[in-house]
Amino acid sequence: VRVGVFKPADEEPYAENNPRGYVREISVTSSDISLRAGIEPGEACLREVAAYMLDHGGFSCVPMTTLVEARHRGFHTNGTRLNITQGGASLGAHSLNPLSPASSPIRKKVGSFQAYVKSECSMDDMSPTLISTDEVHKIAILDIRLMNADRNPANLLCHRREDNSLELIPIDHGYCLRSVCDVCWFDWCWLDWPQVKKPLSQRSKDYV
Repeated sequence: VRVGVFKPADEEPYAENNPRGYVREISVTSSDISLRAGIEPGEACLREVAAYMLDHGGFSCVPMTTLVEARHRGFHTNGTRLNITQGGASLGAHSLNPLSPASSPIRKKVGSFQAYVKSECSMDDMSPTLISTDEVHKIAILDIRLMNADRNPANLLCHRREDNSLELIPIDHGYCLRSVCDVCWFDWCWLDWPQVKKPLSQRSKDYV
């Protein structure tokens, strides 16, 4: 069965249908509230697609990603513009509350759709010492090019090849290509890994 990951634009943090009720008030401009400066609520899905398009030749192994329209009863729509205190996180088809109002008519949503990649674990569960230098460098090259502000260990999947070597699969690029350039040391989990102190291979140099 082919599986993909759909991320609706209007369910992103502080967008109008965030299922946890994290929405901005109508009177608040989008530039006043977001998880990271330089990202408008509802724009992260566009950056997910851009990251895939800018990974020329699949050098850094960003999974295939595109922009789609989709609709499903499980999507969150009933909590439109409602924050947590107003019950925005307790309305809709996903709610565990039996008294929750019936779902509204199904409507289309726009969002990013990314190919699902099977992995053994993420870098949360793997020592960096088990990863080859080239694998770390390909991630560093991608993050620097995109000014990615969210490269934490959970966003690096570990796929084991047939020869038992580990391949890194980068995901979650919603906080790249921001209009504000303030990447911090903790935004790049690989920054203190020993591989980054080693010289680039000829293949990486040619790509750069």
